[in-house]
Amino acid sequence: MPTRESRPPGEARFGKRLKAIISSLAALGVISAICAYYLPGILKSGGNLLIKRAPIYYSETTLPVTPNYVFPRSFPPAKVPVPLLHNIFERQGLTTFSNWAARHGGVIVAPEVQLVLRARDSSPVIINNISVQIVGQTPTKGGWFNAWDGCGGVVDVRTATVNLDKHPFAVTWSDRSSSRIKPPTLEVTDTDNEVVDVQVYTARPEIIHWIIQVSYSAANNSGMLRIDNNGKPFVVTSLRNSMAYTVDDTTGRLVRTVSRDAGRDGSGHNYTDTC
Repeated sequence: MPTRESRPPGEARFGKRLKAIISSLAALGVISAICAYYLPGILKSGGNLLIKRAPIYYSETTLPVTPNYVFPRSFPPAKVPVPLLHNIFERQGLTTFSNWAARHGGVIVAPEVQLVLRARDSSPVIINNISVQIVGQTPTKGGWFNAWDGCGGVVDVRTATVNLDKHPFAVTWSDRSSSRIKPPTLEVTDTDNEVVDVQVYTARPEIIHWIIQVSYSAANNSGMLRIDNNGKPFVVTSLRNSMAYTVDDTTGRLVRTVSRDAGRDGSGHNYTDTC
């Protein structure tokens, strides 16, 4: 007659306590909350479980349409290193400043995310739609911003420009020559990719947290690919209620420039309308 393996009393008591804890957490909804929080990080390549992997790869690069960041009032302009202020219009200089700004509480105004999409293999994948979703909003009292004019370089890809203040969001597509076009349907393979710029802006005095969603169809698979900033949402804000600073030609440092203040009327979308 088979015998059941006995366990030490302490191990048995621990097992009972563990089961009781799990039962309590399940009753309180804690386990489902934990899953809801961590699953997006597990779902790499978008909203597909590992058993149903998305058939497309992506890479993304984020740079501002204009070189403007809003900094909190608690971080004074005098703390900005002078060398960062003088290479802002060069590609490498802008990247260096953007990385520095993000580390010091700066929030980007009118960001541009460049997507490179391609299939995992030779089977074609259809990109049906590229959209933006807001996943969080943080009120802000404004601060100060670097009031440099400037626009992105020559546009040689399709661009989707999204106004987050419209419901539903107002999305404008343009082609490589900056002419307006209808929302395109794209096709990618492992050797033929597509590059799309996604630009967003707002006039609200908030920090908006957002992600990109790519709707796709393949021979045996369809779904939605979630794209974010290395596991965290992208962010955007407006210039509303913030104070402008520009570089003084004599000292090379940032100085208060009231005439360059923007956003008090709620426009927020500073400079980019004149690009």
